[in-house]
Amino acid sequence: GKLFPYPVFSLCKTIPIYSFFGENSDYYSNSSWINTFKNRLLKGTLKRMIYNRAFSNSEKVIAYTPETSSILVNQIAFPWNRNRLKQVITESSLGYDSNQFYFDKDAREQIRSKWGITDSDCLFITSTRVTSSKGLEKVVDLINNLNADGVLVHYVIVGFHSDEYGNKLKSYIEGKEFHEKFTCLGFSDHDQLRKYYSASDVGVWLRAAISIQEAMGTGLRVILPRRRSVEHLIEEGVNGYFVEDNLDVKMRLAVS
Repeated sequence: GKLFPYPVFSLCKTIPIYSFFGENSDYYSNSSWINTFKNRLLKGTLKRMIYNRAFSNSEKVIAYTPETSSILVNQIAFPWNRNRLKQVITESSLGYDSNQFYFDKDAREQIRSKWGITDSDCLFITSTRVTSSKGLEKVVDLINNLNADGVLVHYVIVGFHSDEYGNKLKSYIEGKEFHEKFTCLGFSDHDQLRKYYSASDVGVWLRAAISIQEAMGTGLRVILPRRRSVEHLIEEGVNGYFVEDNLDVKMRLAVS
C-alpha cells in the first residue's frame, strides 16, 4: 500500500510483473480509533489507487488467503477493473522456513525444566506484537480460571516491548491469583522462537499473524479464530481448533 512500487508497474510491457497481497480484515480493526480511521481512509484512497494499478499491470496477482482474494475483488478493485483482476488472481498461502522452524526436542526439555513445567503440565504460547487490539486479557483470564479449577497450565507471551500497554498487561497478570503461571518475554529472534514453540503444547492467536505458520512448522497445535484469513490452516481436531465464542471450551479441549 506504499508509494514505492508505483513506478514498477510502468515496466509491465517489458517484464512480467507478479504482485503479492496479504490483505485481511484485521488490518482495519485496530485498538486506536485514529489508526482504524487512517487504515480505512488509506484503503479507500491511496491504497486503492496503487492496488488497482497493480491489478491492471500484473501478469499474476497472488493472494495469501481466501479472505485476501475476497477483499481485493469485492472491496478494493474498481468496478471497471474487477473482471481483469478475476482473470489474473490466484491463491498461494504463506509458508515458513523449515530450516528455522522445526521441533527441537533438546530445547523443549531445557526450557520446561528451567520454567519448572512438568511433562503433565500444559504450556500455552502466544507470539505477537503485544498491543491492546490482540485481546490477550481474555486468554490470561482463562489460563487463570483453568488453574483455579485444578488444571495445571502455564502461559508464555512473547512480544512485549517497553510501552504503556505492555506494562499495563504485565500489571494485569501480576494481579491474577496464579500469576506465577505466566511468563512475559520481549521480542525474540527465530532461533529463540523455535525453542519456545518446541517447549509449548498449544499456541493461541486471536488475530491472523505469520507467527502462526512458523509455530505450526514446529508441530505445535494451535487455537485460532474462525476467520477466512486463517481458515486454510487447520483441520479441526487434528492440528488445532477454531474458536467462535467458545475459547474456554477449546482451551480445555486442547489440554485434555
